[in-house]
Amino acid sequence: MCDFCRWTRGLAPHNFELRLHVFNAERHARPGTDRTRKIGMTNTSDTRPPAVGVYWIDEGDYAALLRIFDDGNKMPRTWKEWLKIAEEMEHGLKAYGHVVLRVRIDPNTFPDWCAAQGAKSSSEGRKKLIAAAVYDRFGEQN
Repeated sequence: MCDFCRWTRGLAPHNFELRLHVFNAERHARPGTDRTRKIGMTNTSDTRPPAVGVYWIDEGDYAALLRIFDDGNKMPRTWKEWLKIAEEMEHGLKAYGHVVLRVRIDPNTFPDWCAAQGAKSSSEGRKKLIAAAVYDRFGEQN
Protein backbone atom coordinates (compact mmCIF):
# COMPACT_ATOMS: atom_id res chain seq x y z
CA MET A 1 0.00 0.00 0.00
CA CYS A 2 1.42 3.37 -0.99
CA ASP A 3 1.77 6.20 1.55
CA PHE A 4 -1.15 8.02 -0.04
CA CYS A 5 -3.46 5.02 0.31
CA ARG A 6 -2.46 4.77 3.99
CA TRP A 7 -3.12 8.51 4.36
CA THR A 8 -6.62 8.31 2.85
CA ARG A 9 -7.46 5.45 5.21
CA GLY A 10 -6.45 7.54 8.22
CA LEU A 11 -3.33 5.55 8.99
CA ALA A 12 -0.92 8.46 8.55
CA PRO A 13 -0.87 11.76 10.45
CA HIS A 14 -2.88 14.70 9.10
CA ASN A 15 -1.87 18.37 9.33
CA PHE A 16 -5.31 19.70 8.48
CA GLU A 17 -8.95 18.67 8.34
CA LEU A 18 -9.27 18.62 4.56
CA ARG A 19 -9.16 15.18 3.07
CA LEU A 20 -9.29 15.03 -0.71
CA HIS A 21 -11.23 11.89 -1.39
CA VAL A 22 -9.57 9.30 -3.52
CA PHE A 23 -11.49 6.32 -4.72
CA ASN A 24 -11.23 3.58 -7.22
CA ALA A 25 -13.89 1.25 -8.47
CA GLU A 26 -12.00 -1.77 -7.12
CA ARG A 27 -12.20 -0.82 -3.45
CA HIS A 28 -15.64 0.72 -3.44
CA ALA A 29 -18.90 -0.69 -4.68
CA ARG A 30 -20.58 1.29 -7.41
CA PRO A 31 -23.14 3.68 -5.90
CA GLY A 32 -26.57 2.07 -5.77
CA THR A 33 -25.27 -1.51 -5.73
CA ASP A 34 -24.24 -3.91 -3.01
CA ARG A 35 -21.31 -5.31 -4.91
CA THR A 36 -18.13 -5.55 -2.94
CA ARG A 37 -15.12 -7.71 -3.50
CA LYS A 38 -11.91 -8.57 -1.80
CA ILE A 39 -8.76 -7.50 -3.60
CA GLY A 40 -5.62 -9.54 -3.65
CA MET A 41 -2.50 -9.28 -5.75
CA THR A 42 -1.43 -12.68 -6.97
CA ASN A 43 1.50 -11.98 -9.26
CA THR A 44 3.78 -9.20 -10.45
CA SER A 45 1.49 -8.29 -13.35
CA ASP A 46 -1.15 -7.30 -10.76
CA THR A 47 1.05 -4.76 -9.00
CA ARG A 48 0.09 -1.67 -11.02
CA PRO A 49 -1.77 0.70 -8.72
CA PRO A 50 -5.44 1.18 -9.58
CA ALA A 51 -6.80 4.30 -11.23
CA VAL A 52 -8.09 6.78 -8.67
CA GLY A 53 -10.18 9.93 -8.71
CA VAL A 54 -9.78 13.23 -6.94
CA TYR A 55 -12.44 15.88 -6.76
CA TRP A 56 -11.59 19.04 -8.60
CA ILE A 57 -12.95 22.53 -8.08
CA ASP A 58 -12.74 25.45 -10.51
CA GLU A 59 -11.64 28.72 -8.95
CA GLY A 60 -14.92 30.47 -9.79
CA ASP A 61 -16.93 27.70 -8.08
CA TYR A 62 -14.97 27.51 -4.84
CA ALA A 63 -16.96 30.01 -2.75
CA ALA A 64 -20.29 28.54 -3.87
CA LEU A 65 -19.17 25.00 -3.08
CA LEU A 66 -17.93 25.99 0.37
CA ARG A 67 -21.47 27.20 1.08
CA ILE A 68 -23.01 24.03 -0.39
CA PHE A 69 -20.75 21.53 1.35
CA ASP A 70 -21.96 20.61 4.83
CA ASP A 71 -18.30 20.40 5.83
CA GLY A 72 -17.14 23.48 3.91
CA ASN A 73 -15.90 25.06 7.15
CA LYS A 74 -13.20 22.34 7.33
CA MET A 75 -11.75 23.17 3.93
CA PRO A 76 -9.02 25.71 3.18
CA ARG A 77 -10.31 29.27 3.19
CA THR A 78 -9.14 30.10 -0.32
CA TRP A 79 -9.12 28.28 -3.63
CA LYS A 80 -5.37 28.88 -3.99
CA GLU A 81 -4.73 27.09 -0.67
CA TRP A 82 -6.99 24.23 -1.78
CA LEU A 83 -5.33 24.04 -5.22
CA LYS A 84 -1.86 23.76 -3.70
CA ILE A 85 -2.96 20.80 -1.57
CA ALA A 86 -4.86 19.17 -4.44
CA GLU A 87 -1.94 19.48 -6.87
CA GLU A 88 0.51 18.07 -4.31
CA MET A 89 -1.81 15.14 -3.73
CA GLU A 90 -2.27 14.53 -7.43
CA HIS A 91 1.49 14.66 -7.98
CA GLY A 92 2.07 12.18 -5.16
CA LEU A 93 -0.50 9.75 -6.55
CA LYS A 94 1.05 9.90 -10.00
CA ALA A 95 4.50 9.37 -8.48
CA TYR A 96 3.24 6.07 -7.02
CA GLY A 97 1.99 5.05 -10.45
CA HIS A 98 -1.73 5.75 -10.08
CA VAL A 99 -3.66 7.05 -13.06
CA VAL A 100 -5.52 10.07 -11.65
CA LEU A 101 -8.94 11.17 -12.85
CA ARG A 102 -9.95 14.72 -11.94
CA VAL A 103 -13.64 14.77 -11.12
CA ARG A 104 -14.99 18.33 -11.37
CA ILE A 105 -17.69 19.28 -8.91
CA ASP A 106 -20.30 21.62 -10.37
CA PRO A 107 -22.12 23.70 -7.72
CA ASN A 108 -25.22 23.83 -9.97
CA THR A 109 -25.65 20.07 -10.17
CA PHE A 110 -23.88 18.60 -7.13
CA PRO A 111 -26.70 19.10 -4.57
CA ASP A 112 -29.27 17.42 -6.86
CA TRP A 113 -26.85 14.60 -7.69
CA CYS A 114 -26.29 14.00 -3.97
CA ALA A 115 -30.02 14.01 -3.27
CA ALA A 116 -30.60 11.47 -6.05
CA GLN A 117 -27.90 9.24 -4.53
CA GLY A 118 -29.21 9.63 -0.98
CA ALA A 119 -25.99 11.34 0.08
CA LYS A 120 -25.24 14.52 1.97
CA SER A 121 -23.54 17.44 0.19
CA SER A 122 -20.35 16.71 2.11
CA SER A 123 -17.48 14.25 2.01
CA GLU A 124 -20.07 11.49 1.61
CA GLY A 125 -21.39 12.99 -1.63
CA ARG A 126 -17.90 13.74 -2.93
CA LYS A 127 -16.83 10.14 -2.27
CA LYS A 128 -19.84 8.75 -4.13
CA LEU A 129 -19.37 11.13 -7.05
CA ILE A 130 -15.72 10.18 -7.41
CA ALA A 131 -16.41 6.45 -7.09
CA ALA A 132 -19.10 6.67 -9.79
CA ALA A 133 -16.85 8.67 -12.14
CA VAL A 134 -13.91 6.28 -11.74
CA TYR A 135 -16.16 3.27 -12.27
CA ASP A 136 -17.75 4.86 -15.35
CA ARG A 137 -14.34 5.66 -16.83
CA PHE A 138 -12.34 2.56 -15.88
CA GLY A 139 -14.93 -0.09 -14.96
CA GLU A 140 -13.90 -2.96 -12.73
CA GLN A 141 -10.17 -2.80 -12.15
CA ASN A 142 -8.26 -6.02 -11.77
